[in-house]
Amino acid sequence: MPLLNKTVEKILNVLLDHPNVGYSKKELAEAAGISKLARRNKIGMDYIPIEKTVSKIPVHARGDIIDEMYKSGLLEYHKNKDCISLNPKSVNRVIGIIEGEVPDYIIEKLK
Repeated sequence: MPLLNKTVEKILNVLLDHPNVGYSKKELAEAAGISKLARRNKIGMDYIPIEKTVSKIPVHARGDIIDEMYKSGLLEYHKNKDCISLNPKSVNRVIGIIEGEVPDYIIEKLK
């Protein structure tokens, strides 16, 4: 006799095959913010207001996640921390993070 009914087993299989399984919420939020900056090609002095990049990051965690990405060298702050851009020195790391999350032509723009 199976431990789970067939419907529950199918649902579990779908969930376990989902591409986000194995990533923490923080990692997914970082990838979402970085991919938005990459899609808009915001690198170095070409920056964007923080509010336009953090829509997929939970409100209570936005400041912490952005600060951690800054400390790890992925982002640069502009205009008294109101705007951000990708750090030009970390483009290769950014490509590694967002590969598979964005179309290939965006990766090519970053290179």
